[in-house]
Amino acid sequence: MSEVRHPPYLAAIRDYLKAAEPDIWRWFSSAKFRAEYADNVRLDLLKTAYRLDRESHAPLHAQAEDVLRRLGLAIPFTLYQSQLNNLLNAALVHLPGEGHLLFSGPLLGTLSSHEIGWVVAHEFSHHALFAGHDGELHAADQILNALAGHRRAQPSHVQSSRLFRLYSEIYADRGALAAFPDPLLAVSTLVKIETGLKDVSPAGYLAQADEIFSKEKVSTRELTHPEAFIRARALKLWADRGEDAETEIARMIEGTPALDDLDLVAQQRLTRLTKQVISHFLARPALRSESLQAHARLFFDDYSTVNEPLEEPPDLTSVDPSVQSYFCHLLLDFTAVDPQLEDVPLAAAILESRALGLEDRFLTVAVRELKLKKKALEKVKAEAEQILAKETP
Repeated sequence: MSEVRHPPYLAAIRDYLKAAEPDIWRWFSSAKFRAEYADNVRLDLLKTAYRLDRESHAPLHAQAEDVLRRLGLAIPFTLYQSQLNNLLNAALVHLPGEGHLLFSGPLLGTLSSHEIGWVVAHEFSHHALFAGHDGELHAADQILNALAGHRRAQPSHVQSSRLFRLYSEIYADRGALAAFPDPLLAVSTLVKIETGLKDVSPAGYLAQADEIFSKEKVSTRELTHPEAFIRARALKLWADRGEDAETEIARMIEGTPALDDLDLVAQQRLTRLTKQVISHFLARPALRSESLQAHARLFFDDYSTVNEPLEEPPDLTSVDPSVQSYFCHLLLDFTAVDPQLEDVPLAAAILESRALGLEDRFLTVAVRELKLKKKALEKVKAEAEQILAKETP
């Protein structure tokens, strides 16, 4: 089987952690940590699950071996039935070079042989994900779990850990689809696990998912696994369009997060965009004021007038209102820095907000925060181009 493409988010958060947390990264990548982790995992499995040995469960082992061949994996594996969880489920407990697959509830008695094969392929795809790239994505997963579980965890840590888990499931679904290239098999398996039903219509469920998305833009609200209808639609999109479906799948997983709910990668994107907007705003000749440049350096120590400005400011009409308000207040900050420039910064901010698709929101904020009369603001708006042209050196 050819290598399954990772959702871009997984590599992005890995790269962030390696750069931003080098000491933590070294520990979670160390041989000592991995050895301690492996010992704890093995002992916990022996305590909480029944081992399905090869002699008593030969057909299931033969099926797992077939799945590993389909995935191009050559690893020893052990199968278990959970003693603690009665819900229909399966989970891979990852150890480097080993596959430990845990079934729970009456899963093996509910699914068909082909559906069990799909589940096994999904779970061993988690192993492929974590084993690749020298185990870096497994290290990233462990770090995010530790950060999210810390008593001083920030919302960005929790959100990053959540998105990593969700995208890991998307990847594992793709791996199973590569091993068993039938989207309807994948969908029937997902629906049976969610409902416990033995007979379902995968085509009908895909139509149900399409109906949901025809009525509203939906993104997952779950913590570990996307909703079944989102996974079903993501699988069908991937089967039909491949990498061209990545943007739509990301929208279903990430949605349009509020400012306080940004993950670590989204915070980085917002930081870069902030610098770009400031650079584009201050690139206007009429705003070549030392006070404005100094204010920009309060945001970014390395800010200078030689920064590459945005050729075209991004359209922010589709981002969350809290992010829109952030950029409106960002522009508003610069209107009050240098009183000697009078209406010039305000005129420039109006034009910048227009380019960002935020003009109406910016004008509302400006009236409220600057205590301006609406008529005076409308005059500056109407004459913004002339005001800047007049003040250009």
